[in-house]
Amino acid sequence: MRTFLLPFLLALVAALTAPRVGASVTTFDVNVGATSAATMDPIYASLGCAGIAAHMSANPIPVGAIDVANGKEIVGYEVICEGGVVAWGGTLAGSRRTVARTFGYIRLYYA
Repeated sequence: MRTFLLPFLLALVAALTAPRVGASVTTFDVNVGATSAATMDPIYASLGCAGIAAHMSANPIPVGAIDVANGKEIVGYEVICEGGVVAWGGTLAGSRRTVARTFGYIRLYYA
């Protein structure tokens, strides 16, 4: 029975994880747009950590997107302001990359 199940399970996993035909891939660049220093620094300067939390709540990092810096899929993130986590999403495990900001940093987690 095991010899039958293993190939079946391997084929199932391959089918479920294969890229979808016609599916678009979302990319994310932490240094552009809502998470850029140019956007976040003035928010922090005028509204502090509460402003960063509100901004990230309205503009979450897209979990499942591909990080343009390294080509890896983002599975989670944390935004740390003055030593405290003010925003997070997805799975906070796996390899990670930390991007410094004046208020603290953004940490991206990868599959």
